[in-house]
Amino acid sequence: MNRQRRRQRERENGKIPVLIAGEGIAAASLGQDYEARPAAQLPAKRPGKHRWIATGAWILSDLAVTNARDPDLPKFLDNENLMTLSIGCWDCEQPLGVIEPNSFCPATGEE
Repeated sequence: MNRQRRRQRERENGKIPVLIAGEGIAAASLGQDYEARPAAQLPAKRPGKHRWIATGAWILSDLAVTNARDPDLPKFLDNENLMTLSIGCWDCEQPLGVIEPNSFCPATGEE
């Protein structure tokens, strides 16, 4: 089973609290994995083409963490608290800089 299908199955089976980061930009479940909400689907894998993604990390206040499990409260992650943003290929799992835009992706997309 490929990674995308495995993560989709985990989302379908898991009932965990979600942190909403603006309008469908990013979300998180406390102490677990981060996913977008609504979850965007990767485009179909094309041989030799990278599928680029970005991941980010934010600094959270105690209040933001305390409110994270309350589904009635909005959770916003802003630029002032953005700690890191990383860009890489979903399939070959290499970061931008090690691989370059328009370079060949050796992954099949079925990993």
